[in-house]
Amino acid sequence: MIHEPPTPSPAAGLTWVKSSHSGGGGNCVEVAVSGRLYYIRDSKDPHGPTLAVTPQAYAELLRGVAAGEFDSPE
Repeated sequence: MIHEPPTPSPAAGLTWVKSSHSGGGGNCVEVAVSGRLYYIRDSKDPHGPTLAVTPQAYAELLRGVAAGEFDSPE
């Protein structure tokens, strides 16, 4: 049996940024930019999965957040 070394994540070694609007509630995401992609991850799980999106998709996500599309019902 041949064991291959794990392939590094394309998001490895990036500089991650958390919004200054993030409170202490733990519901935060972090964003990093590399080349032509934006990477998004859960700040509570920095070694977990990341989502890679285009700049256009990231802009749409920000518009949706600003419009309250993802708010929990009260």
